[in-house]
Amino acid sequence: MTEIPKLRPTKRQRIMDLIKTAGVDISDWKNFKGGVKKAASNPKYCYSWSFVQPETVVVLNLWYDDLRKRQERIVQRLDLRNDARQYSSLAKPEWQRRAKQMDQAIQTALREKLPIRVVICDGKMHRLAKEKRASQVQRRLLDSETWTVTRYDWKTGNCEVTRGSASSVMTTGPELLPFIPEEIYDVDLEEGGRQRIIVNAYERNAKARAICLSRWGSCCAVCGFNFGDKYGEPFRGLIHVHHLTPVSSRPERYTLKPSRDLRPVCPNCHAALHHRKNPPYTINEMKAMLREAAAQDSDS
Repeated sequence: MTEIPKLRPTKRQRIMDLIKTAGVDISDWKNFKGGVKKAASNPKYCYSWSFVQPETVVVLNLWYDDLRKRQERIVQRLDLRNDARQYSSLAKPEWQRRAKQMDQAIQTALREKLPIRVVICDGKMHRLAKEKRASQVQRRLLDSETWTVTRYDWKTGNCEVTRGSASSVMTTGPELLPFIPEEIYDVDLEEGGRQRIIVNAYERNAKARAICLSRWGSCCAVCGFNFGDKYGEPFRGLIHVHHLTPVSSRPERYTLKPSRDLRPVCPNCHAALHHRKNPPYTINEMKAMLREAAAQDSDS
């Protein structure tokens, strides 16, 4: 297990070179008045705290002094939206913009399941909100390991990134748990028997799912089943998300409110809810059926 001191940068490397190694396209860096010779100092890019190469990689700049050890893993906690608010109050729009961009980069890594590479920075670090002056990076290191978002609060942006690949780091929180495939599509039959798959983008939205589970928990709203209680901690939070109002019956312009419109249901109850079409059974109807079935069993 790598110790934090082994990650302290010792060389003054350029951020442009490091992110290129990580897989970020830097071809646009030269497109300013400094040209190719001064591409590394292009102010449009060189002061950024994060970089996103679409469908490929996310790169984050993290300070060495903020690295911590938790459960034998190296982590860093970030509260970028709160930072952005503080920078706004200090009339520092460039810091505010960089903090928001970094938060968006972390969301992109989550939603698109992109690997995260980390550039570890060392030098004269200042707490921007308190000291009101920019830090000075003197040394950088591109960590050879990938990192993973292990906590992310979609309401606040408070998060934690952990050194290690997604396969080696146990992620926590409902917004990071895998979707069960059956919850994200409906199947219709068109004339002639041709099958049409309608992808439900709302249920694939990690933020909407997280808000729903934060409000209602991860027990089935019909039968009370909980994956974590039944199968153990690796399955904690695994659950379908069900629309109380069918997508097909909504008006074209519709604002989804997850705590109002979504409920957690287990796969069996989700299938039963949709066993009746136009409209599906309601959760209360399904609960009544379960009570009736239980009463019949007790009488027999």
